[in-house]
Amino acid sequence: MKTALVLFLILSTLKASDINGSIVKDLTNANINAILVFNSNDTLSTGRFNFKNINANMNFYGVPFIFQLDDFSDNVNIFFKGSAAYADMREDVSSGIVPDNAAIVSYFGSLGSGIRVHNSYGFSMLFGFELIYSRMKLDVIDYDGIDPGIIEKFFSSFNENLTYKIGLNFMYEKKFKYVKPYASLSFYRYDTKSAFSFNDIFNFTNQSNSFKMRFGAESSPYFSYKKFDFTVEGYGEYDIISGSASQILNVNDFYLIGSTFYAYTSDYLFGISRIYLDFSKLKGSGVEGVNIGFGVTLHF
Repeated sequence: MKTALVLFLILSTLKASDINGSIVKDLTNANINAILVFNSNDTLSTGRFNFKNINANMNFYGVPFIFQLDDFSDNVNIFFKGSAAYADMREDVSSGIVPDNAAIVSYFGSLGSGIRVHNSYGFSMLFGFELIYSRMKLDVIDYDGIDPGIIEKFFSSFNENLTYKIGLNFMYEKKFKYVKPYASLSFYRYDTKSAFSFNDIFNFTNQSNSFKMRFGAESSPYFSYKKFDFTVEGYGEYDIISGSASQILNVNDFYLIGSTFYAYTSDYLFGISRIYLDFSKLKGSGVEGVNIGFGVTLHF
């Protein structure tokens, strides 16, 4: 049952006479962590993912923002970031267990900060912390014998969540005449608590981890138009996930390949220093998906 989508357990439990709140709370937390692990993007994202091992689809739409502050020194700068996002998870092929149109709908809002330290040899280290607030609801048009009042009462106990995200990144990049290759290692930890109280805010109840290895290269400007310089980047990434996200989705690792197109400007119109468009495809044992992203970098 722990590898089943939280949606199926919730609906099945609601039809039964006994509601196991502890199990559902853990799986609700795991569902939140799973969505976050597979959608840690810095771009305005539209993604669709299919989890074959649990017969589920996930749609995700995210709007992020990043503010880069002026360097405190030649080697250190601080940034702030946040996002607003929407996701829904539902059955891929109807199992007959739950209504065909039933879905877990999640709403997210986040705010965080980080520090980046770098040197003249191309090495850099980044550490960041982020708080992510989320709410969930069960979206069912045809209740199929389920009392809507039970669903509303049930979710009033589990629909408020707070996730703590900690990230650490190491990168090496080297600039040549026509290309700038790079390699990076990243680690992220997600801790989620349902129906949180600020009195016990650090009493974590659910955890997921993500380890990323990424290789890529960005070209030198190949085209200029007015005050914009255009570059292109290609990259590949391998991800390993563990903890509740891996358990509920029955996915341990995956890889993705993608391309990003950049437009740089030194005018800082409205604080914008860079605009970019990203396309990527994800595939692994039990999961596949595509993502289209659009983003801006703000500099103040």
